[in-house]
Amino acid sequence: MKLNVVEKIRAARHEVREINQTTKKTENHVTKLENHVTKFEKILAFERFYKIKQLLHVMQLVGKPLVRIGKMSDGGYVMIDDFTSQKVAYSFGISDDVSWDKDMASRGYDVFMYDHTIVRLPEENIKFHWKKIGISQFDNSENCNSLKFIINENGHANQEKMILKMDVEGAEWASLSTVPSDIMNKFSQIVLEMHFGDPTGQQGFEHWVDSYYHIIKMLKNINQTHQLIHVHGNNYGHVITAGGLDVPISLEVLYANKAEYEFSDIEKIYPTKIDQPNNPLCPDIFLGTWNVDEL
Repeated sequence: MKLNVVEKIRAARHEVREINQTTKKTENHVTKLENHVTKFEKILAFERFYKIKQLLHVMQLVGKPLVRIGKMSDGGYVMIDDFTSQKVAYSFGISDDVSWDKDMASRGYDVFMYDHTIVRLPEENIKFHWKKIGISQFDNSENCNSLKFIINENGHANQEKMILKMDVEGAEWASLSTVPSDIMNKFSQIVLEMHFGDPTGQQGFEHWVDSYYHIIKMLKNINQTHQLIHVHGNNYGHVITAGGLDVPISLEVLYANKAEYEFSDIEKIYPTKIDQPNNPLCPDIFLGTWNVDEL
């Protein structure tokens, strides 16, 4: 099966090269070339989603159970049931749902909350510390600041074993792609919703290609310090299929600090029993065995 995929990619590349070399300036050839460019874009999308999945290699956590924090639908996340250390959590992207934040507060955490798109929190709590600021890779950029700046501003430069939650509609790629390892290492757990975008969407294939480079840079950065241990597709979004490879455009993920936890290569079938559909009125997204091999 794997060889068939590789052969398909090579054949498509060869076909496009041949057409580019022999195309004449006639309407016939232009139409034919356009058709093959569309086909090539699909092959390119497959290759890039494949690379993304390679960087999203899931391993299983050893010696610690998982638990759901927050709602039993959209807004809740699967996390490691390990909340005995430092009681500081960061939450980026609030909107109208603080179920995760409330759950963390009930466990004794001070939750530092950031969302520049809301006027106020939907609910107050003595453990909530909200600022109308967004996350960015830059400081003082359109009411946004970098993670490093925010941590230092809160006096957490020497804090260890914090928790990070982020659902910021695509801003995760650029904002986390340049965070230094010493800052990333301050978090025991990182739970994110990743937004991959749609190469067939309104913004077009070219825009998606530009986003791809931020995605790869961010995944390589987080993989230096943390190991991916859980994935779940958000069924409010759809699934992109490229060359037989299925990827949800929105994926909930859980990372564990490599220095603090142990891992094994045993694979699971996703979704697992602890997962819940984001939209309870629709079936969950079946991911199966998530990991892919080298091409």
